[in-house]
Amino acid sequence: MTKRHSIPFVLFTRIGGFIFFLVILFILNFLIDYIDNDLYDQAVNLLNDNILTIILMSLFFLISDIFTSLMFPLDLPGPIFAAIGSLFLVTFGLKVAEFVDSVLELNFYTTLENFSFLIYIVTFILVIAGSYFEIFRKVLESEPTPRQTIIVQQVPQQRPKTWKDIRNEFRQTISDFFALIREKINRKRGN
Repeated sequence: MTKRHSIPFVLFTRIGGFIFFLVILFILNFLIDYIDNDLYDQAVNLLNDNILTIILMSLFFLISDIFTSLMFPLDLPGPIFAAIGSLFLVTFGLKVAEFVDSVLELNFYTTLENFSFLIYIVTFILVIAGSYFEIFRKVLESEPTPRQTIIVQQVPQQRPKTWKDIRNEFRQTISDFFALIREKINRKRGN
């Protein structure tokens, strides 16, 4: 069973990861003037050209993770956002495949592009189905199967504690504490 993370944890890790990505992208853009490599320039430009896709993908996955961190039935919108985020991920993946195809000159992207609509549909359906399956699996695991009768024992009524009772308990605790210290000191002296 997967562990549910708190919303602050999800926000901190996802936003922190995205900020880390932006810092790396900034460094890569800064180094573009110092590194004289056409492939490096193309790779950084690929990231720069698809920054909106990456931002939207991260945003939808963040929203999905926030909903997923909630308990049932509040987590039900999560798979929809995850599926939309996965469509942006597929879009970015196709752009990376096009880049790799252009660099390696394998000519596989045209075939992949012909099936891109099918890839989008299958990805969306698989993410939705898998996410809802996971939600309902967790719900079914968390519910007790047999209904158990809880027997409540009657506790005899006690009188409410007064400040005098609390004071006496406090005095006894302090007395026991000092007696314990005295006993330890006497043991050390005896050794």
